[in-house]
Amino acid sequence: DTTGNSYLSYVIRSHDSYHNDFFVCEKSSKCIPYSAVCDLVDDCGDFADETRCTNHFQCANKMLLIPKPNKCDGIFHCLDFSDECNDECSKQLLDGWYLKLMSWVYGILALLLNTTNICRCIMKIPKCKNTRSLSNKVW
Repeated sequence: DTTGNSYLSYVIRSHDSYHNDFFVCEKSSKCIPYSAVCDLVDDCGDFADETRCTNHFQCANKMLLIPKPNKCDGIFHCLDFSDECNDECSKQLLDGWYLKLMSWVYGILALLLNTTNICRCIMKIPKCKNTRSLSNKVW
């Protein structure tokens, strides 16, 4: 195999020489030229010609193929967002010190503000003699 592809193929004879020019789709047994393999187009109908390729990323819904450089580039190419919302992209986002710092700052501020609001609400509840009058005051 001179093209570097390791797929099932047919050998054809033309003008007294043999050529290995076709890829055989796994399920449909359809023959397609090797130039159509790994071209980001599902020529077989079951993605057999794109399955073992390393030049693309297949969306989680298995409906779309995108070039590898488009994965984790900050732009959603897959309809299910799987090209940006995955373990690899999340790791890239969280490796930045600024995002980590801002997450901690927002978290601490939210905790302090919520605690302050809870304390204010508790202090506004008047002292009641029984639970029935307390429930009437709260509602």
